[in-house]
Amino acid sequence: MTTWLDKSDSSSRFLDGGESSATSKLEALRDLFTCLRNEIIGKGTAKKFDTLLFEVNCDTGRLIAAATTEDQHASGVVDGCSLRVQEVQDSWYDLLESGPSDEQFSAGVTKAVRELGTEFERLFMADLDLLRQSCSSNGFKYRVYGSDPGVVIFEEEYSMT
Repeated sequence: MTTWLDKSDSSSRFLDGGESSATSKLEALRDLFTCLRNEIIGKGTAKKFDTLLFEVNCDTGRLIAAATTEDQHASGVVDGCSLRVQEVQDSWYDLLESGPSDEQFSAGVTKAVRELGTEFERLFMADLDLLRQSCSSNGFKYRVYGSDPGVVIFEEEYSMT
């Protein structure tokens, strides 16, 4: 069971689960989504969100999930939660130590981020109706980021229909 610590500031609500005790990446992703769904979505600046963000920092093992609006995101305001997953960081170091070229390393990291982002998307699809009840009237965009700030690995749009 993850204990979520409130790391909020005056403009954003943020919960940190610290080091995950999950036995798998999938279990950690479930914990992260459960926190996002139960503690963030529909509250504070995540009320009527139009952007759902998922970020994977492979080198630290930190996963971040957040809900916000485009305007708030542009000004650096997001409500979300994070969890550190040792297995994610181990995979990054295993890849690094295998001695790939820079291109192979970048491709490997992008693949790992895409896989985690896709798995997180599968989890929230089970609660898509609930997300639609809390998002903007136009729906929301789901964006997946890796460790490079501002570089979107992939993006999907979810309309209200």
